[in-house]
Amino acid sequence: MSAAPQSTLPGRMLNRATPAPCELSPIDQIGLDLFHSAIGLPVDHCARAQMKLRPSSFVEICILAGGLSRRMGRDKSRLRLGRRTMLGHIRGEARELGLPVRVIRRDAVPRCGPLGGVYTALKTTRADAVMFLACDMPFVTAALLRAMHRRFGEGNKYLFVRSEDTVGLPFLLRRDALATVTTQIESGRFSLHELARALKAKTFCPPASQRAELRNVNTPGEWARTVRLWNNEPRTRDA
Repeated sequence: MSAAPQSTLPGRMLNRATPAPCELSPIDQIGLDLFHSAIGLPVDHCARAQMKLRPSSFVEICILAGGLSRRMGRDKSRLRLGRRTMLGHIRGEARELGLPVRVIRRDAVPRCGPLGGVYTALKTTRADAVMFLACDMPFVTAALLRAMHRRFGEGNKYLFVRSEDTVGLPFLLRRDALATVTTQIESGRFSLHELARALKAKTFCPPASQRAELRNVNTPGEWARTVRLWNNEPRTRDA
């Protein structure tokens, strides 16, 4: 059997093989079949129902924290707001969804922006899909993430948040997006906007009341403004 084709781009030898689909364990499958039988659904015709009944754990959350933070000059994920780091705040909100949460601290393919972390997550996940968050967006709330998760569950394979004329984080991808992510990296197209276009992704526009949650922090000036906003903004979550 021939090996999976490799990238020929110097310094970016990417394995193009897409992970095998995530499957139910035999015990879970038996339980699912018994449930289908109990509600009168033929067990041998339940593939579509199985997809609808899959638990939310088939989506995992990955927080991208493997960037170089060159403009900030120090590790953004460890900057503190109140009693927590920025990473701690976004991880706390992510856990409110009840989904598995993983932090991507080292990109398998460095120096290609967020796509390095996206590639790493899709290559290593055992879930059907991944919700991607950034460690430098401390204002994102669980309410916004739940709304995106619900929209994704309506049959969208790829879903990006849209703010004004741009798309970006947070976003959700089924793991079959790995092939497209690989192609984008190999061709040097590292922007999330171009990835969304290549995937023909759907977009999610949050209501005006939630758009301020999409602020991110890249420079010392933005960090200073973030600290002022954080200290002046009433909040119910742990500060």
